[in-house]
Amino acid sequence: MAKKPKWKSSIVGHEKVRADQLLANPANHRRHPQKQRDIVSASIQELGFCKSVIVNKRTGNIVDGHERVMQALGVGDETLVDVEYVDLSEADEKKLLLLLDSSSELADVDIEAMNSLIESVSFDLPELIDYASDLFQVVEDPELKPLDVNRLPVMAWVLVGVPTIHFGKMDEFVQAALKIPDAIVETSVGDA
Repeated sequence: MAKKPKWKSSIVGHEKVRADQLLANPANHRRHPQKQRDIVSASIQELGFCKSVIVNKRTGNIVDGHERVMQALGVGDETLVDVEYVDLSEADEKKLLLLLDSSSELADVDIEAMNSLIESVSFDLPELIDYASDLFQVVEDPELKPLDVNRLPVMAWVLVGVPTIHFGKMDEFVQAALKIPDAIVETSVGDA
């Protein structure tokens, strides 16, 4: 029988640190488009700074919170940022950098619970009101036309509209579609 792994914590401390003392991670693969930056800014304005930046104590690199640090720098270099320190090897730091945000995208949404939550909140800032209305336009059971398997077409086209905030979740689908011989995969963005 395999030995059950012990629970361990890599968190080694908390501190308030000047924004200009925090180091961007050279391996950070996430880019922050202006719309996301605006939402982060508005959420900090409306709710305050609510999530610590994660920094690896060994390397000094940010592991999570690059955009929050950029927002703090926009206020001023001396702005104090809440930092949670972890103690990881450089190899483990890269693993965490890769997994931290992307693993949360795997969560399913309970439509009923989300709708109940939506009904119980209201935002003050227009950026958050617009973002929430776009984000929460969820289609519960889209009606799809069944494929007639007795008379298969030469080519079937599928159009999928996904809010850009969730586009990362589509990557597995897109990668699988690319492996289908003779498949044509096109992506585009638009405001509609």
